[in-house]
Amino acid sequence: MMPCPCATCVNHIEHKVEEVRFYLFKYKIDLSYTKWDKHEEKDEQATTAQIPVNATTEFVDDMDFDKDFGSKILTEGPATVEMVNATKESFDEDDLAKFQELLLDAKKPLYKGCPDFTKLFAIVKLL
Repeated sequence: MMPCPCATCVNHIEHKVEEVRFYLFKYKIDLSYTKWDKHEEKDEQATTAQIPVNATTEFVDDMDFDKDFGSKILTEGPATVEMVNATKESFDEDDLAKFQELLLDAKKPLYKGCPDFTKLFAIVKLL
């Protein structure tokens, strides 16, 4: 386990090395991150990077994606695409209308003056 230096974890969360590599690919690393004191790097000279408040932060994206994740995408991707396409084929206009009604029921109060419970909440509780 090691502290993860990705832009999301910022060394506060520890992961396995493989997970850290994935997090660095997914969330990137801040280029201003130069002092690796949590990763066994020797401190030769203490420096602090000044980052302007409105500055755009750049991230490093140099991980070999194909080597680490490409084969997984190649084998799992087609099955996922087939699954999504099968869903599209079985979804008709009546289903869409029912779904839109459920979305409205999720926001509609159970009765006038009752902001705490919705029509959908009551229906689900009755099931």
